[in-house]
Amino acid sequence: MILSFIIFILFNLLLLKDFKKYYLTLFPSSLLFTTLPLLIAGTGVLYLSTALIISGVFHYFIRYRKKYSIFKNPFKKLFFINLASLIMLNLFCIGQIGIIYSFTEIFFILHLFILYKIISSHKDLKYLCKYTCIIFIIITINGLLELLFHDNLWFSMLQRFIDFDLYHSHIDDIRFGFGRCSSFFDFPITYGDVCAIYFSFLLFLFYTKQKVISKYVLYFTLISCLLSVILANSRASLLCFFVGLLHFSIKRNRFASIVGIVLLAILMSGYVIDNYNSIFNSNVSLGSDTDLRESQFLIALNEFNSHMLFGSGFDRLGEIQMQFEEAAGMESYLFVLMISTGLVGLVNYLLTWYYSFSTFPKYSRKVPFFIMTAWVLASFTSLTSGVSIWYPVFIIVILFKINKLNLVLA
Repeated sequence: MILSFIIFILFNLLLLKDFKKYYLTLFPSSLLFTTLPLLIAGTGVLYLSTALIISGVFHYFIRYRKKYSIFKNPFKKLFFINLASLIMLNLFCIGQIGIIYSFTEIFFILHLFILYKIISSHKDLKYLCKYTCIIFIIITINGLLELLFHDNLWFSMLQRFIDFDLYHSHIDDIRFGFGRCSSFFDFPITYGDVCAIYFSFLLFLFYTKQKVISKYVLYFTLISCLLSVILANSRASLLCFFVGLLHFSIKRNRFASIVGIVLLAILMSGYVIDNYNSIFNSNVSLGSDTDLRESQFLIALNEFNSHMLFGSGFDRLGEIQMQFEEAAGMESYLFVLMISTGLVGLVNYLLTWYYSFSTFPKYSRKVPFFIMTAWVLASFTSLTSGVSIWYPVFIIVILFKINKLNLVLA
């Protein structure tokens, strides 16, 4: 569509003008465009968010590969683990994994490698974090407008220019008195999870020697992300949110941290309890209950047992979703991995989780561990479509740089 091409060309012109400055903005900017198609070929869609990342990597290899040696970084194991996994799956999986999917995964890893290299100063971190905060404030504003107008104005505008269903509104899925908002994402769960992870990261910024962002921007973005988690109205997002909070009990402020978490839990107790009850009783809300999840697990387990090592491919996943009504909307990324990529894909996912935080020195692993664990637990209890595990790894790269530049309080 025309708007996608205009945005794509604009970002590429900006990269030509000032590669470092605008490369820092690519990943946070891409969060606004996870549902915006750039190219459509048959059943395949290249979304603008992915296209921006790919173009940024091409800019690097064409113009700056000698300036930034990207493979000299602490996260290189992620590249080789994922590369080996994708090669094995494309060679031995009985179904279709897809060259495009494989290249996309590799490009996201390379993007994070480049990002790690070009963040070289406190100034770079301030610019990146401030820009990302602005993006999340915009995301929250769109979520609030969706609740206020009972319509997603962004998607409604885009839908006028596209001849297929761009998104499915969830604002009429009433849970506990109000609907579920998606903001710029294709599903409320993704919206809530992304904001919950960034909320957890922002808490960490209270403990830096030099301020990465001003306290006013920090507080405003924290409130924005908290509002977004509520607007998403998702149980998985609540899980992600509270697991991410666990790192906040840092020694020098343990009492204040515990008091703050307890007060927040009390304020949200009714909402949290209703969400918990809805897991076991579908009559409480419109959410899926344990019976549906059990049915999906048994379907996934049956396919997993048939092709345990390399899975059955993404095409088989689509067939299963068409064949079984209860599998139409998979409630867990774990089920997707079991069916499509088997044991190799599942192990690769868990190794990505492990090496993301184990790269840190032992004394500084608490925050990255809880952030990555929050994302994985949320993805295993829901389906974060449109945004992959590389989003929390993006946060981890920033955390590592803060540690490396010695900006963390002892």
